[in-house]
Amino acid sequence: MNDKGKETKLWYVTKDNFGKDAAIESVLVFDKDNKISRYKNTKLTIGEVSNMTDVEILEKDKQDEFDYQSARVQGVREDIAIAEELLEKSDSSIVKSGKEILSKIKSVNNLNPIDI
Repeated sequence: MNDKGKETKLWYVTKDNFGKDAAIESVLVFDKDNKISRYKNTKLTIGEVSNMTDVEILEKDKQDEFDYQSARVQGVREDIAIAEELLEKSDSSIVKSGKEILSKIKSVNNLNPIDI
């Protein structure tokens, strides 16, 4: 395939044998300056991308990455809530330090997925 005129090139990494049902493990995106971006949380198969444009593939990859990050952030939020609940039940100096640490984690990190 002649890619000279394209601004981006997409490469697909699979664990399985290459075929229409092969799950894509990650998508490597080479821009016109050969800088590489990697989307590793895609839920696409080779068969699906064969019927999509590059723009559609990138939009889907970005959405899948955002959804993955959102789920991870939600998990962290839930872990913090559980830790706070456990810390509320005790009043030792160690617990007070733990409460301060959790407060700092929440305020410093905002705990939001990044928009790619």
